[in-house]
Amino acid sequence: MVSMKKGEKIGRYVIKCKIGAGGMGEVFLARDEQLDRDVALKILLPEFCSDKDRVKRFKFEAKTASSLNHPNIITIYEIGEEDEFLFIATEFVDGVTLRRRIEKGDLTMYEAIKITQQVADALSVAHDAQIVHRDIKPENIMIRNDGYVKLLDFGLAKPKFLPESGTEDDTIQMVKTQPGLVMGSVRYMSPEQARGKETDQSTDVWSLGVVLYEMLTGENPFEGETVSDSLAALIHIEPKPVENIPEELKSVLSKALKKDAKERYQSIRDFAVDLKSIAKKLEKDSNAHQVWQGEKTNSLPRQDTSESKTLIHQTVSSENETASQTANINAAEVSTATKGAGLKYIPAVFVTIAVILAFGTWYYLPALFASSVSNFDSIRVSRLTDDGNSYGATVSPDGKLLAHIVSLNRQSKLVVRQTATGSQVEVVPFTDSKFAQPTFSPDGEFIYYILTEKGIGILYKVSTLGGQSQKIIDDVDSKVAVSPDGKRLAFHRHNPQEGGDTVYLVDADGGNLKQLVDSKQVEVDRFESLMWTNEPNILLASGVSGAYQPSKKVSIITINTETKETDEPEEFD
Repeated sequence: MVSMKKGEKIGRYVIKCKIGAGGMGEVFLARDEQLDRDVALKILLPEFCSDKDRVKRFKFEAKTASSLNHPNIITIYEIGEEDEFLFIATEFVDGVTLRRRIEKGDLTMYEAIKITQQVADALSVAHDAQIVHRDIKPENIMIRNDGYVKLLDFGLAKPKFLPESGTEDDTIQMVKTQPGLVMGSVRYMSPEQARGKETDQSTDVWSLGVVLYEMLTGENPFEGETVSDSLAALIHIEPKPVENIPEELKSVLSKALKKDAKERYQSIRDFAVDLKSIAKKLEKDSNAHQVWQGEKTNSLPRQDTSESKTLIHQTVSSENETASQTANINAAEVSTATKGAGLKYIPAVFVTIAVILAFGTWYYLPALFASSVSNFDSIRVSRLTDDGNSYGATVSPDGKLLAHIVSLNRQSKLVVRQTATGSQVEVVPFTDSKFAQPTFSPDGEFIYYILTEKGIGILYKVSTLGGQSQKIIDDVDSKVAVSPDGKRLAFHRHNPQEGGDTVYLVDADGGNLKQLVDSKQVEVDRFESLMWTNEPNILLASGVSGAYQPSKKVSIITINTETKETDEPEEFD
């Protein structure tokens, strides 16, 4: 037990209260006096500090999580040693564990899918960095008060490129009462993990599938009276079918829970894509936003996650009601809106749309009821790609070129195609990194694109004819907007510590970086897209409030890039 009381200090951190405990350590809410912010302080138990293997695993957890940069992955601030205490300081999450939400029984089908999708997005970044989590469970998933998800506890993570000496059950502590048993939380293990075989990213697919099943039904598909019963179930027994859910969701769940790893999703990103598709369909279905009932209640009986079943520590599964939020991240965004740019452009857009609609109704409505041939008969539609592997398409300003991403065998490349002739050129060859949607320069001579490398978006520029790419700037989290004169670029970055996003302006060559506006200033949770108006200094930004709820609101904000002033946002449901 760690003997730390309120007001005591460890390094620059002042203890507030204990918020969690696990097999290897205890977690405290603390105040960082240097940076004046709350943190979650995870302290290794004193009896383990002399154990080289446990200390190595403790440090490895911090290094693994800190190497990943994604808004759904916990942020590591520091790993340190003070007065014979070894600790990890992380962001503090103002929220509850997914376990608490399942026990509360208020999850909707839509929320369950969106939560799973966010975790899958986080895992895709880890997998891109060749890291397998291997301990996905509700205790290691935090739900922030605004619905944002954070993935915790990389204590069992394994770099796929590092060979291990011995089998899985030799590498880390096991179930306390069963020496030699495989690592992890039994009810969420993949069959190959339970057998002690080598694991890869498909083991995370399985575990996340179990979590989704549990959110939908309120029960674990492989629950047994004993650890041996649970192991036997997950290896040999198929889970009971989930009733009253869409067939598409049944198919996704079934594919994630295939006993044979080769039959499962081979990429966690594919799992996320299918979930996103289902979520979009459910957004239009009011029943999907009701608390999930199914044939059984969603109120999950409190399960024993104590050391009697597993010694694997939970980063922040707190039983302390005085700090019901466990582990770590940004508090909810609070904001005050500033005024003064040019809101006149927003009404103009809607007036233009209204005029177009009015003209279209006047011009085409009679034709709908006439016996003569419709004017629409002359429209021709041509398919530009037919391989099923293309995404992220964008058209050049003159309409003559199409840039898109081609994905094949877990690699992607950037291609430019002539819309008239169909001829194409590969401008960026296949890479293991993930592309974001490209953007043409106003003159159509260049393409700006983003490659995500180790969780960080890096902006590049390349000629539409191909050739050497030019690196522009690091840490870009959105598609860039190019000014009408092609001299400036606008983009936004996510704020992992404070939450929300910040819009930045930079010269086309990456110089003169300037911060414009934070999402907190205009009272939105995050920004989604940016677009320049015809005015050289006026930028439009779309922001989302309630971003992870079905009833989210979109705001259109005008930003003056010279004065940094913004107009009162216009909100739309």
